Amino acid sequence: KSIHGAIPVGYLAPVSNYVVKLASKILRDVKESKMTMLGLLKQCANAIESRDFASCRVVGADLELYLYNQLKLRGSWPDISFRACYWCASTTASIGHAHDGSFLVAMKYLDRGVILGLNRQELEGFVSYVET
Repeated sequence: KSIHGAIPVGYLAPVSNYVVKLASKILRDVKESKMTMLGLLKQCANAIESRDFASCRVVGADLELYLYNQLKLRGSWPDISFRACYWCASTTASIGHAHDGSFLVAMKYLDRGVILGLNRQELEGFVSYVET
């Protein structure tokens, strides 16, 4: 690990691909009425694709908070796309924080994602990197 937390490419590439692919699928599947969620989800995918880790932190956290508040307010999400979007948000925020060396914060986002159904095995390399 670098003292700055720059994520090695071997860990970054698979976790980045996961978020971009899942975000693309969600964007195809959800209805246009979910504009806030879609706008932030697009920003998450763009931040990861451009390796803008500061934006990963900000937009990932914004989307995660928005979706978490929707869950608290309603007691559930209207459909599965909200859950998958939450996984993208928590993973994106985690990437941004891990890149800056804030591994405890990065782990917090991953833990919340896993609690809400994120498949840890798909991100095993990145999760192991953040944990160690």
